[in-house]
Amino acid sequence: MLQDKEHQCVCKDCIEVLKDKAKPIINRKERIHKHLANCEHFWTKYGKEAEDILGNCDVEETSLAKHICCQRHM
Repeated sequence: MLQDKEHQCVCKDCIEVLKDKAKPIINRKERIHKHLANCEHFWTKYGKEAEDILGNCDVEETSLAKHICCQRHM
């Protein structure tokens, strides 16, 4: 069984711009929120809508998942 620390994700907006140079982050809600809050590619793509996405992140079901690709590293 894989532990949570082994689950990582990559921001779709970073992948679009940086391709293979996009760095994975730990797939934890607070880490994803911090990344998106500071991600210039996310803000460039979504602008004002990014504020709404981040503002809703403490709701259990958020739209953040559509901006993140999850990967398992074994």
